[in-house]
Amino acid sequence: MACRWAASWIIWTKARWHRRCGCAARWRAERRLPMIDLLLLDRKPEILAERLTSLDGRVRLHLASSSEQAMAVAGQIEVAIVMPQLMQRELVAAMGKLQWIQTLSAGVDPLLPLGIPASVKVTSAAGVHAPQMCELIFFQLLTLLRNSREVLRRQDAHEWKPGPQPLLWGKRLLIVGVGKIGVELAKRAQAFGLHVTGASSGRREADGFDAIRLMEDLHAALGEADFIVVLTPYSEKTHHLFDEAAFAAMRPAALFVNAGRGKVVKQEALIAALQAKQISGAALDVFETEPLPADSPLWDLPGLLITPHVGGYSDIFTDQVAPFLLANFANWQAGRPLENLVRL
Repeated sequence: MACRWAASWIIWTKARWHRRCGCAARWRAERRLPMIDLLLLDRKPEILAERLTSLDGRVRLHLASSSEQAMAVAGQIEVAIVMPQLMQRELVAAMGKLQWIQTLSAGVDPLLPLGIPASVKVTSAAGVHAPQMCELIFFQLLTLLRNSREVLRRQDAHEWKPGPQPLLWGKRLLIVGVGKIGVELAKRAQAFGLHVTGASSGRREADGFDAIRLMEDLHAALGEADFIVVLTPYSEKTHHLFDEAAFAAMRPAALFVNAGRGKVVKQEALIAALQAKQISGAALDVFETEPLPADSPLWDLPGLLITPHVGGYSDIFTDQVAPFLLANFANWQAGRPLENLVRL
């Protein structure tokens, strides 16, 4: 009897184990997610693709360096990781299966006129570029403040001419646009001993800021600042935010930096302000027309420092952006909220 009972128990246990294994196998099969067609649209997509190899087995990766090149696979694409300046309306129209666009930039304004359907989620890489943006801005401010051109001229001329050093310490910095990059810039500015004020349409407090003013009070804030740094994104509301009246509100000793978007600044107003010495100097990394035409009057304007929209680039950019892209892709595939979701 005992032997028959033991045998029955073993048979029942094996059957139960097989049923459980069968359920587990079916569960695993059900959990297998379909392959996703993912477009990587960048000037050199193969460089970033090397850092996305952990997606192997989950995506079919399509590389393109232009919208024209991407058209061959447009109808298949469900997810697109893109440099937004390379996107064209025709490509968007051909992407019938598109569900999500992840940009490689902090700004998404090049996507605004492309007719992207409301059903398509759009996320930015805001915050990823903060280290290089902050370092560029301090390079620009110190180059202007210390008159680096004159320092180099004296060295070339073998002139020994000591003089007092203009300081960042104790001065007042106004950051227009209190986003992720603005917060990181404010923290670094405080380490230099600057008093930091922000101008924002939405935020009232943030790390690194001593105060945040309403955008309605922008002109008053401009009149109190030694240094003004523009980081606000472009929109209809910020188009030519810095016009003749804005520059007239600034102090004659003020230094102005635009590292946000070119169309936020009215170019003619800036030229007039520098020529009339309404402000002491300016630095631009972004322009209304890019590339900046060779015959632009900006090139030869005294007191102006030009960099060719390099603020978001660094020598380790793929190392910076790849972890963010992989984490956000995991969010999307798991149905979790996406980081840096934006509304167009």
